[in-house]
Amino acid sequence: MEEELRSVIDYGLSQGAKYVEARYQLLTGNFLSMKNGIVDNVGNYNIRGVGIRVIFENSIGFSSTNIINKENLISTCNKAIKIAKAAKKRTVKFDSWRDYRDTCIVKPKIEYRSIEDIVNEFKEYDKRIVENENRTVFRVFFISKTEEEKLFINSEGSVIEQKWPIISLFASLVAVDHQKGFVQRFLQDGGKKGWEIIHEIEYEEKLKSEAKMLGKILNEAETLKEKGEYDVIIDGEITGLISHESCGHPFEADRILGREAAQGGESYLNLNMLNKEKIGSEILSIADDPTIEKASGFYVYDDEGVPARKRYLIKNGVPTEVLLNREYAGYLSTKSNSAARATYYYNEPLIRMANTYIEPRDFTVEEMIEDVKKGIYLKSYMEWNIDDRRWNQKYTGLECYLIENGKIKQMVKNVALEITTGHLFKNIDAIGKDLKFTPGNCGKGEPMQGIPVWFGGPTIRVRKVWIK
Repeated sequence: MEEELRSVIDYGLSQGAKYVEARYQLLTGNFLSMKNGIVDNVGNYNIRGVGIRVIFENSIGFSSTNIINKENLISTCNKAIKIAKAAKKRTVKFDSWRDYRDTCIVKPKIEYRSIEDIVNEFKEYDKRIVENENRTVFRVFFISKTEEEKLFINSEGSVIEQKWPIISLFASLVAVDHQKGFVQRFLQDGGKKGWEIIHEIEYEEKLKSEAKMLGKILNEAETLKEKGEYDVIIDGEITGLISHESCGHPFEADRILGREAAQGGESYLNLNMLNKEKIGSEILSIADDPTIEKASGFYVYDDEGVPARKRYLIKNGVPTEVLLNREYAGYLSTKSNSAARATYYYNEPLIRMANTYIEPRDFTVEEMIEDVKKGIYLKSYMEWNIDDRRWNQKYTGLECYLIENGKIKQMVKNVALEITTGHLFKNIDAIGKDLKFTPGNCGKGEPMQGIPVWFGGPTIRVRKVWIK
């Protein structure tokens, strides 16, 4: 494959392109879904192709193909050049990088089991859920395993190969009581690792615990009697989502500069705020780090051949860095921070997050609760939404508790946390040491690209929050 891609590079340069890159991707895998212990669907997939991008006369062109031979690759390169010629109004200047030659391989500790074995294993999980809460009448699992292989070559001399396994686990549980209503829970787990993930996250125990919690919510949760101002303790499941939605997306340079306005929205951040304006508490730092090994958003080089590194988006309450690819780094006369990712070979790389998280501090959850006279503890959520500038947001709690005089009291339901990003970030006065990550799939672009990421955060305490 390397020889075929090199021929594309040479051809593009011979036609006058200033820059040429060829990105090969092979995705192979299988999946299954189950509903209430019965197999619903089983399938496999094989995605293979090459994306070619050129800079010609200061304009960019991109084309792709799944027919991999020299003649067709040359034809695809010609299409990319033609597109660049037609886009003369769009002036592009990539930042400069040296060449990299590297091979990066992640090997699973435990190989993916056969479909038959997985079906039997998840049938047992399904039984355990019902045994722990027989009102869990709707139980859905989706399990997939993928092997991904990438080869990136460009005209600067880089040759980069990356390979890894990807495991994705999804569960949806709904418990129903005809007198008390219903409650539902969505769970997602996964990473660039093998079947060892099942043991690492103690998946069976996790499912049993979640089923019991749904029953507890049906039996014990009461409507919050008093709306008003509360101190709020927010679990890492929710703070991870906050780090992604309220910091990661608005810190994408293409969004800040208007490229994403039509598809994904705008941003409350502008470049003049960097390293100047305080937007959060002194103790708040948020990072995006693709180098966390075996995370869903892990990579060693991004899809432009730039070495991955940790990015501090907010440091001690001050925005310090935005997410950049080579194109936007060129616009801003700076260097890419390795944030270019594409879902498939036929997608052009966009500025994307990897593993975004609030950095932990030193508090325990108990210490945070002890110092709250009137508060709410949100441990998980049912739904959320946020506006297109990433400023106004809402989280509806699932497992929630009232706090009075430093002690957890009764469970409450349908607690709605509506807050601005500014109020949330600036009123954080305690951050826990219990950092946790949750996998997710981040959507962006037109056509839409969903890409695997991790949301991360510890428990935090936010003062003076209006609760409905």
